[in-house]
Amino acid sequence: MDFQRVQRCCKSAKCFAMVYEDLQKQFHLQFSQLKSKNDKDNFLLRCMEATTPKRVSTVCKKKAPLKFQWQYYCVVDGEKTKVCLQFFSNVLQIGQKRLRTIQQKYAQGFVVIKDSRGCHDNRPHKISSDVWEMVEQHWESIPHGESHYCASKSSKK
Repeated sequence: MDFQRVQRCCKSAKCFAMVYEDLQKQFHLQFSQLKSKNDKDNFLLRCMEATTPKRVSTVCKKKAPLKFQWQYYCVVDGEKTKVCLQFFSNVLQIGQKRLRTIQQKYAQGFVVIKDSRGCHDNRPHKISSDVWEMVEQHWESIPHGESHYCASKSSKK
């Protein structure tokens, strides 16, 4: 990921004017130099703060009320600068869905986020490793020879 300077974001805060290009680049490099997804997700969580909303709207009954309001910070050399969501995601070049996923995990009680891709138990017909070992032993017991499609007999090279 190459760094791209953010020149536009929200209309009200003008975050791109508060965080200069060299700070944007340092912040982006801090994030992009992390190797694993776990490290990156925990970095993102450290740059966000959750607060409980002061007022909750009761007009719309279809949606559940917000549990948290999120503030985003550009942290460079221990100095925090409050920025908007659009600026935050544009500087780090990540999607807002990734941030929502991290926020949902935080709301479920995960303080340190662990990557859980591929760790689920929804395969009811999965074949156990013992059965696979028996199948491989059976395959080895069957005599086999060279295929009649052998490339060594071909005149083409």
